[in-house]
Amino acid sequence: MISIMADPGWDEEVFKCLKALSLLLSWLRSVSIFRLFESTRYLIRIMVEIWKGMIPFTVIFVFCTFFTGLAFQSMRGQEWYVAFTFAWRLAFNDFEDVENYASWGEIIIFLFSTVVLPLLLLNVLIAIMGDVYARV
Repeated sequence: MISIMADPGWDEEVFKCLKALSLLLSWLRSVSIFRLFESTRYLIRIMVEIWKGMIPFTVIFVFCTFFTGLAFQSMRGQEWYVAFTFAWRLAFNDFEDVENYASWGEIIIFLFSTVVLPLLLLNVLIAIMGDVYARV
């Protein structure tokens, strides 16, 4: 891994991404050290079980976000990835472009997506976490 990271032929942007990815994976691996201690062992188990329980939720969340992005794409004529990024940010309450809505259709999609994405779906995620906590 070190020889790949030190290769001078890599583009600087690729190098930065690989470095960030390796640091993230190292952090995730180092969290498992807390399994050695009895007082933190159950917390690691809860985190692993929550990740397992989040898989179906994540599929539904990405599905809803993607089709919300497609709805914005059809209204604005943007590229699909720009619209998806906008819908993704909207799901996490980033309302930066709110003043740029030009039609009633965009306002209706915005209102629908602000109810479904952050409120409904993220509250479902909290309920999943509570169920996993009760089970573990």
